[in-house]
Amino acid sequence: MNLAIYLYEQAEELDWAGPWEVLSAWARRWPDDGVSAFTIADSTEPVLCAKGLRVLADHTWETAPRVDVIVVPGGNASGPSADEALHGRLREISGRGGLLTSVCTGSFVLQAAGVLDGKPATTHWDRSNACASSGSTYGTSGSWTRAR
Repeated sequence: MNLAIYLYEQAEELDWAGPWEVLSAWARRWPDDGVSAFTIADSTEPVLCAKGLRVLADHTWETAPRVDVIVVPGGNASGPSADEALHGRLREISGRGGLLTSVCTGSFVLQAAGVLDGKPATTHWDRSNACASSGSTYGTSGSWTRAR
């Protein structure tokens, strides 16, 4: 199973580094599980994150293995929310049964891709009004929301 963490300009470091740490630890500590965790970005250039960290992704979309699970972090998601090529990739992953996940405002990227239409979603509490007005059902119960 290939677990990808998407990196983009102005992504919040904690929103991608936390999931990367947990998923990478799983892949390294239990190799018999067949899990691979990696970062993915649009290019091989350094990605400038929200607090100034520059990071190099493990893969581009062209070099990555088939993505089974993707994590879209929060941050200033205006760039990826307008990226039609990314939206097509997300719809392709979803269409073949892959799991799309997001952290915080990363849900706006999934919404922009059209994969949350009519499904429950959540985001940072300060952006909940925008989430609710985007066509998804904003959920506040529990610590996470699952959309099928």
